[in-house]
Amino acid sequence: MKTKQANSHNEQPRSEKTRQKKSGPQRKTKSRDKILHAALEVIASEGVDAITHRRVGKQADVSHGVVSYHFPTRDDLVNESFLFHIRQLERLSEDVTSLERDEKISDFIDSTVQFVKRDQATPHLVRADYEMILYAARQPKPSKLAEIVREWEDAATTSIATKLKGFGIKDSKRCARIVINLARAYELECMTHPELELKEFRARLQYVISEFEA
Repeated sequence: MKTKQANSHNEQPRSEKTRQKKSGPQRKTKSRDKILHAALEVIASEGVDAITHRRVGKQADVSHGVVSYHFPTRDDLVNESFLFHIRQLERLSEDVTSLERDEKISDFIDSTVQFVKRDQATPHLVRADYEMILYAARQPKPSKLAEIVREWEDAATTSIATKLKGFGIKDSKRCARIVINLARAYELECMTHPELELKEFRARLQYVISEFEA
């Protein structure tokens, strides 16, 4: 009986350790994402120059030692924050390119307007987007971050161009680039003219698309 009890007592810690091993990576990922979210908030509100392990730790409500554990250097923290931001943008843009080929061009316009609307609902992401572009442009060449940003923009352009081509849009790649730049310009304009309404962006987008319709 004593042997069985001993085995029974030994089995429980093993089970707990197994759960801890499984949950360990999840906790690390959650902590890491929390820090990256906080870093983007600091970048959006105060700029890239404000980024320090201590400042981000305060924003994330963790010690600066925890931040240093995940991101040993300041460059690691900044670059990984922007890579995290790009992944967020990719998820947001999925709806624009998820339409079936036989849908109408008006559906594409609706999805693009909704994308801009969601951006307006998260202005810190919009500001972080432009901080990222400026930061990448200032880096010594060759810059890994600048290359990743460029690859992301090229992929977004190609994806939208493929969709536009399916709608019969001529010179679809050029049109896709203009659509992206139009959205960015409108978002910047909204920062100084918050009274602008989405119907204004829709009107501009419809005009651009009409110029490229075959």
